[in-house]
Amino acid sequence: MPFADEPSEVTILDYQPQWPDDFDRLARQLQQALGRAAVAIDHIGSTSVPGLAAKDCIDIQVRVAQLDEPSLVQPLARIGYRCRPEPWNRVELSAGVTCRKLVFKKRLADSVPSLSDYGQIKAPATEVLMRAAERWAADTGWSPCWGTNVPVA
Repeated sequence: MPFADEPSEVTILDYQPQWPDDFDRLARQLQQALGRAAVAIDHIGSTSVPGLAAKDCIDIQVRVAQLDEPSLVQPLARIGYRCRPEPWNRVELSAGVTCRKLVFKKRLADSVPSLSDYGQIKAPATEVLMRAAERWAADTGWSPCWGTNVPVA
């Protein structure tokens, strides 16, 4: 169920050159709010790909050593993030392993769409895409670089 103040339509914009700067600003806020709990902060999703059209919503992955919901929800709520209540935002399948996760969204601009239908469609698609990506990584010998886009103190 979407939050009451979320618009119901999806708007796709041409690539916006300020998206990397938006990410940097948001990542600094997240790092300050979470402190050492944030192992790494990464710009992910469509807005992280130069030249790619996307929704005007900066997707950020904050990696933590321990997914302790109470210790994460409170500091993120203080800076305006809301934990998504939908059950499909609590788990993700990666390499055949079910991983716990928490999803928060904060409006970056008025054009950010409702995530209800989008999330319902994206969740199973993400599982299929992850399996394909894992096969590709195995076939090519690729391995992830677990660095961070933002220095973590």
